[in-house]
Amino acid sequence: MKTLIASILTLCLCACAACAWAQEGSDPPEEASGLDIFYPGMSRADAQEKGAVAAGESQMKAKVDWDGTSWNVVLILKDDNVAIVSLATKLTSNAMVYGMLQAMEERLAVPLTITRKVKGEKKQQQLYEMKSKGKSDDELNEVMVQALGDYADQDGGSISILYCPLDMRTRMAELFKAGNEDENALAKEYGDSMIYTMRISQSNDVITVMVASLETLSVLGQE
Repeated sequence: MKTLIASILTLCLCACAACAWAQEGSDPPEEASGLDIFYPGMSRADAQEKGAVAAGESQMKAKVDWDGTSWNVVLILKDDNVAIVSLATKLTSNAMVYGMLQAMEERLAVPLTITRKVKGEKKQQQLYEMKSKGKSDDELNEVMVQALGDYADQDGGSISILYCPLDMRTRMAELFKAGNEDENALAKEYGDSMIYTMRISQSNDVITVMVASLETLSVLGQE
């Protein structure tokens, strides 16, 4: 499981870099949530109708307005359908982070892992492991809040939080407790589940959100 999680975080870093150059495109559409405009599974044609433009054979770029902020969007396509959606923008207030947490709550997505980098050191918290040892869902939310607070107080670095469906985290805790970390079996059971990764970096004050199905991330992580 840790191998899969590491692959997801690596993909998120690549998405951050891609969003950095996605500066041009048509006027951003205005909708309630930036996570609802472009989504995994939509066709290339549907993405074009929403304002995305080609950026190579397997990528498209766009802009969206979300909570009064313009976000750069990169779409990674596979078989002419969107496989990964990445949004990035300058982090100008704590309210933006709060809004993202609300968006995760609305999607019934809960924190799975938290990775903080500070002064070259990586600190990772596996919340499914904590769940397996008896921590409640409320206590795990408190762990996330504390990690965000610690990140705000640190000098430089970044924080990445992986979100998944609640039942998936519970299942991972059960498998971990039983000593079974079969990533292939998990990907088969929850392949259609959406995995969200939120990353904030102090080096450039950018917040990035990546979304893709667990099946997509599992396949890409093995390539």
